[in-house]
Amino acid sequence: MKKLLLIFSICLICNAIHSQSKKAFIVGVSNYEDANLGWDNISGEEDAHYIESFLINTLQFKSSDIHSLINEEAKKADVLNQLNSFSESLDDSTEFVFLYFATHGQQISDSNNDETLDALDEALVLYNTPKTQEYAPNNYKGQLHLIDDELQPIILKIRQNISKTGHVFMGVDACFSATSDKGDDVTPVRGTHENFIFKEATKSPKDDTEELKELLSSDTDLAPFVIISGSQANQVNMQYSDSMGSLTYALTAAYKKVRPEDNWSYEYFFKYIKEEYKTVQEKNLSQKPVMTGHTEHSIFTSSSISHPYFLTSFFNKRYKTTSKQLLTLPFGRIHGYAPGMLFKIINRANDEVLAYGKVTNANEVKSYSVCSNDLTKPELNNAIFIPIQLNYLTDNFKISIQKKDENHIQSLLKIKSIEELKDPASDFKLTVKNGLFSIQLLDRMVIENRALEDLEYGLIYASYIQYLYLMDKETRTVDLKNKALSKDFGFDTSNPNTLIIFSNSSSYFYNVADMFPSFSVDYPNAVYRNDELFVSNRPKQKPSLNIAFGNNLQKLIVLEKQSKDVSSGAVFPNLNLDKSVFNYDFFKLKDDIPENVVFSKNTKSLKPQRNFLLLILNEGSLN
Repeated sequence: MKKLLLIFSICLICNAIHSQSKKAFIVGVSNYEDANLGWDNISGEEDAHYIESFLINTLQFKSSDIHSLINEEAKKADVLNQLNSFSESLDDSTEFVFLYFATHGQQISDSNNDETLDALDEALVLYNTPKTQEYAPNNYKGQLHLIDDELQPIILKIRQNISKTGHVFMGVDACFSATSDKGDDVTPVRGTHENFIFKEATKSPKDDTEELKELLSSDTDLAPFVIISGSQANQVNMQYSDSMGSLTYALTAAYKKVRPEDNWSYEYFFKYIKEEYKTVQEKNLSQKPVMTGHTEHSIFTSSSISHPYFLTSFFNKRYKTTSKQLLTLPFGRIHGYAPGMLFKIINRANDEVLAYGKVTNANEVKSYSVCSNDLTKPELNNAIFIPIQLNYLTDNFKISIQKKDENHIQSLLKIKSIEELKDPASDFKLTVKNGLFSIQLLDRMVIENRALEDLEYGLIYASYIQYLYLMDKETRTVDLKNKALSKDFGFDTSNPNTLIIFSNSSSYFYNVADMFPSFSVDYPNAVYRNDELFVSNRPKQKPSLNIAFGNNLQKLIVLEKQSKDVSSGAVFPNLNLDKSVFNYDFFKLKDDIPENVVFSKNTKSLKPQRNFLLLILNEGSLN
């Protein structure tokens, strides 16, 4: 009987594994129902067939699990109906859903007033979609455009229905706001510079980089979702060739570098997609793909990277090994990297520890580290870096401590004397009650009611806050009354709850973080959490950054002047506060290093690098 039960159980497990499925829905439009609709032909049909072949031959999809709509099959009503049916057919046995749209895109008048900035919805162009009112039926209100507002409930339904351990990927090889409708002599462009504006539209469109933002929901009860678009909202999406779209090419070409044993995250995979885009950028230098969503998830699988915080190594031309054991990394004190910090380097495919590292020197945006043993560049490029022991960001950090707690804290921290830490005059105050500690900075709570076992990391975090305040104090040139922020910026403080920063000259990258009650990074002008977003200087429009305050929040704002890599012409930021170790659950970054690990010495120094403006503002600053 036991043997029968065991066999029955094994059969149930095998059936469960085989019942887990992956499904795909693909839309490709090359030509249109009527030449009078106004659209140029593109390679959407070829893209759809190429992606379908990629799914079957590379990702092992069953052809019966791929639903494709090509050209005349892709009329607006048919796409909506079949997408709805597709979403209803999914259940928790589905582990992966692949959605792909290869067509023109367009911005269209907002019909439900949810687009507060630019008054425009993003829309996919289908087989029977008109380009302008000139080609549309009377009283046209977007009935034949597939608008992001219509896609949102379908995407949510898909994410609700499938397994929560699975995920949804969406690729959009389209363009919603091109600057021109023409490419070069042989390469088509997707999208149009002509917005579809309803005759009775009353709003005046402004610039908005939040492409397809309605599709993004942070609801934790939904399956993870990742979306990659072929270009940023304000850029031309030029095809790779006359028979293939840029994203279709880059996505499939980048995946050829993935080995069966690899376990790449989307974040790491996206680096290779951007590398492949260099071919496209030879024709259109500014074009860049955009990714957002749960980028820590493993590509095209049901697993996700389990580490609370990690950095992909991916050594490009600017940051590389100067020797096998000395590493230069594009992360510095502003990211929480301080001398003495320890990290482990692991193989992303199998979590094998390749080496341990120690930060020996760090300025604001860069650090030198030494490895415990030799690593090749291929090993480094397929590794992830996981901090395991943090260190103080400022020298001689001091904090006010109550007399009754001094002996207990000295014992917990294993320090020789409490005098090393305490200063009754410090702006930071440590209190201990019922086995929990809190740290307060003046009238703001930095950390509240954490277990005493986390005390050392709590003090390190307080030193990070102190470091940011010291930088703010050193570089502050703000005069809110005169609405001036250095010579390059101006303020608009007419709304007491919103600060608008205008760029008067060059383009700048920006980072904005909420300081309290915890350090968290957001990009207020864009849903896409991409390290290449910046306040750009566009013709006839003064670029601006809108920062909303509320609940007495305090904001950290970092503005970094745009620069170019001489070798590639690429535009890049040095700063990405999203990679601050304190933007994650840094209390979990604890691990021991084996006793036999030895680090070589490194005396190479780093000069300060302050090519950015940092300031800390709160709601009261706007009055």
